[in-house]
Amino acid sequence: MDTISLNRLGGIALIVGPILAIVFFLIQPGGALIDSAESSDAMANITSFASNALLANITSIVIPLGLLLMLYGLYAVQDATRNGGGDALSRFGLLAIAIGVIGWIMAQALHPAMSGADLADPRVVDDMVPVYAVDLSVTLMSSVIVSFGFLAFNLALSTRDDFSKVGALIIAAVSVVALVSFIIAATMPEHRDTAAMIGRLCYFPWVVWSVALGMNLLKRTPR
Repeated sequence: MDTISLNRLGGIALIVGPILAIVFFLIQPGGALIDSAESSDAMANITSFASNALLANITSIVIPLGLLLMLYGLYAVQDATRNGGGDALSRFGLLAIAIGVIGWIMAQALHPAMSGADLADPRVVDDMVPVYAVDLSVTLMSSVIVSFGFLAFNLALSTRDDFSKVGALIIAAVSVVALVSFIIAATMPEHRDTAAMIGRLCYFPWVVWSVALGMNLLKRTPR
C-alpha cells in the first residue's frame, strides 16, 4: 500500500482541522450560537455548560482534535520552508503556535468538570467559579501566544515566492490585531469582553488562510 506524503496529509489536516475546530467552537455552549455568554460572566458560562452537558463534552473533545490537525498541517508548511528563506522565523512561529494550542487544549479539558456541575446545588456552582477563572486565564494567555506565533509564521511566509506574499502579510496584520486584542482582554478586565470578541473574530481569517495553505500543500510534488 502506498504511503501518504507529508504534503498531502499535511494539506488535508490543514483544511479539515481548522474548519472542524471553528465549527465546534461556534456551537460550544457559552459561545456565539448556544446560550451565548460574555467572557467575564463566570456564572452564565458555567450555567451554559451544565445546561448543555452533552454538547459541552463533545465540543471539548472535537475542538482539540481539530487543533491538533491544524498544528500538524502547519508543521508540514514549515517543513516546506526549510530549503530557503523564512526557515528560522517560521520555526519560531510554529513553536509559539504549538505552545498556545497546548494551552487551548488544557482549557478545553476543564469544560467537562463545569458541564457536570449540579445547578441545583449552589455550593457546587460556586466551586466551579475558580475552574472557569482558570479556563478563561489559560485561554486568553494561550490566545496571546498563538497570535504572536501566527504573526511570526506569516512574516516568514511573506519572504517566500512559493506562498502568497500578499495573503501572508494580510494574515500577519490580522495577527497583530488579535495579539493586541488578547493582551487587552488578558490585562484589562474592564475591556475584556469587547477585546476578546475582536480577537476571536480574527479566528475566521486564520481558518480561511489555513485552508489556502492546505490547498497549496496538496498541489506540491509529493514528499
